[in-house]
Amino acid sequence: GESLNEVPSTGLVWPELKERSARLREAVKLIRRLWSEDRVTFEGEYYKTQNATIYDRPNEMVPIYLAAGGPLNAKYAGRAGDGFICTSGKGAELYVDQLLPNVAIGRAESDRSDKPFERMIEVKVSFDT
Repeated sequence: GESLNEVPSTGLVWPELKERSARLREAVKLIRRLWSEDRVTFEGEYYKTQNATIYDRPNEMVPIYLAAGGPLNAKYAGRAGDGFICTSGKGAELYVDQLLPNVAIGRAESDRSDKPFERMIEVKVSFDT
């Protein structure tokens, strides 16, 4: 959950960062299991399944790219993701001093450090009239 404008139409309360981060971590675990196991029973804090299956699972794991705007989630993106996405428009020090170093730390701590890992940045473009 990154954008506050996604919530008003649902009438839900926007969760704090801690909850949004926990939901992301739980969702990634569940998604990877659903893509790789026949039947998945999952009892998480936010997501629950009972013998769930995806009938047309991908032949190869679909990469999961994770976005982060702060150091803790950047570290998680490096540890658990297949790629990292960040948005533009912030000071260079955020990327150089916080996000990218924490992605690298998370990647080094993971059991996935030998797998390909992409880094992306969203760039905002507009026309000058």
